[in-house]
Amino acid sequence: MTRNILDALSRGRSHKEVAAELGVAYFTVTTHVRNLFLKLGVNNRVDAINAVRRARPPNALGAYRLGAGEP
Repeated sequence: MTRNILDALSRGRSHKEVAAELGVAYFTVTTHVRNLFLKLGVNNRVDAINAVRRARPPNALGAYRLGAGEP
């Protein structure tokens, strides 16, 4: 779920849009985002996305993919 939320946030979706897209409650999204920020030691979505990109190597095409399809 966290990967899906991070992927949606990286596409500029609001918390409300993410909740509707994933079929979960708004509070669920905010809880996941808050916990993600705490784990990554960041304060905003841009820093969170950048932290994940730094931690993960690019795929074979050289692009970063944050979606749920990754191992």
